[in-house]
Amino acid sequence: MIVSAYIVAVYHSMKEELRRNAPGNTPVKRRCTSQVSQEVLGEMGAMPGMITFSQDYVANELTQSFFTITQKIQKKMSGSRNATEPSDMFPVLPGSYLPLNNP
Repeated sequence: MIVSAYIVAVYHSMKEELRRNAPGNTPVKRRCTSQVSQEVLGEMGAMPGMITFSQDYVANELTQSFFTITQKIQKKMSGSRNATEPSDMFPVLPGSYLPLNNP
């Protein structure tokens, strides 16, 4: 759920930035060559607004969500740590009570 919320938030941010930078709103710079190198395409692929949004989202909301879930997991698992009975999550395997020896 947390990762999907991040993906949706980045998607909506990208749509909003593309809407703000619509083709009619910005001037177009013509290139003299018809072929564009891979390097130029890579630079144009990431919009500065999206990078900033992603960094802020990860630094604030995503980190806090993961921290909260980690606390819940730790609280849930710490209650079973003090028990003397074997855990149901890790059952005793058949034959594990037998002494092991190398033939």
